Amino acid sequence: MRPHQPHNTNEPDTDSEEVIFNRIYRRHVNELTRYACKFVPREEAADIVHDVYITMWRQKKIFIPPDEVRYFLYRCVPVSYTHLRA
Repeated sequence: MRPHQPHNTNEPDTDSEEVIFNRIYRRHVNELTRYACKFVPREEAADIVHDVYITMWRQKKIFIPPDEVRYFLYRCVPVSYTHLRA
């Protein structure tokens, strides 16, 4: 992640929560879906991954250190699987 820079009102805020979240999503969604597919069919894997990203957004985990994001996402897959199965 880039260091915080003073906000210039003439430029869009490129480090907004949505921008950071979308960047994380695009970077990890395919590999996370492949990981979830090891446990369930693809349709269910997509639901699990969707749930993982909702959890991430709600808990504001987009601000964890970048080298820990992947670990967090992978740890959420079994939790989401259990949650959706209940």
